[in-house]
Amino acid sequence: MPYTPDEIFWSGELHRCENDFDYLCTKYLRFKSKEVIGFPTLKFNPVQQYIQACVQDQWKRTGKIRQVWGKSRQVGSSTYWRALSFHRTAFRKHINALLVAHSEPDAMELFQLDTGFYDALPKQLQPELKYRSKSKMEFTNRNSKLLVNHAQNMHVGASQMNHIVHLTEVSRYPNADQIQASLFPSISNAKGKDCSVVVIESTSRFGGNWFKEFAEAAQRGENEYEFHFVPWYKHDLYHAPVPKGFEPTPEERELLRQYKGLTHSNLVWYRLKRAEYVTNLIMFQAEYPFTWEESWI
Repeated sequence: MPYTPDEIFWSGELHRCENDFDYLCTKYLRFKSKEVIGFPTLKFNPVQQYIQACVQDQWKRTGKIRQVWGKSRQVGSSTYWRALSFHRTAFRKHINALLVAHSEPDAMELFQLDTGFYDALPKQLQPELKYRSKSKMEFTNRNSKLLVNHAQNMHVGASQMNHIVHLTEVSRYPNADQIQASLFPSISNAKGKDCSVVVIESTSRFGGNWFKEFAEAAQRGENEYEFHFVPWYKHDLYHAPVPKGFEPTPEERELLRQYKGLTHSNLVWYRLKRAEYVTNLIMFQAEYPFTWEESWI
């Protein structure tokens, strides 16, 4: 019996989504956005585009992904990594993906991105679910699964092989060294098209010594991880209208000279945001830094 035009169309879409992560994101992955009220598809912002470029570059050179990201608050990096994990498990076979957040509520909140991606897919693209709970999705016809956990569980990840590991807000982990001891031996070393992926990302936070030391070891080339940093002004939402007669201070003029891409509209936003933290400027500097070094002062 010949296939109908509709069946042919969705077969082609499935094949393309399996092999084209960018297409899946822009066409079908929907999420709650800070920019608009609604449920738009995921079109990469400049920070996410930079992350994607770094991922592709390392994969081409080494065959797998090992990255550490220092970042500013709410720049879209976690959304990128959740989308990548979803693509690799819902559209690829035999892959286990693990997310570890610093607390159980944060783990559940991030997992809503994954379940939201799934629920918004057209039925023709949804992989069959074997199991779904508040912390796990397992896909029958893919033999793949997504699992979330939190850093209060000292034995997180130890009971399964993990091909994709996303550790987020690691500077807030109360026991990062114990998480490392439990989790790292379970990480796959697969290379190629379905390579293993490990990303360790966080804003800076007082007491986050494990993250700081691990990231700086990566900077020195002492482990296989590659370090990247995202300053606040690289995020396209962190700007505000420039009022008439705006004049940068001498300090701001030096910042404009020092940091390529920084604009007057960024500085207006920075002034307004800084005023919100007037009672805790140290936290502001950690969450919206210009440099990695500044985020730890």
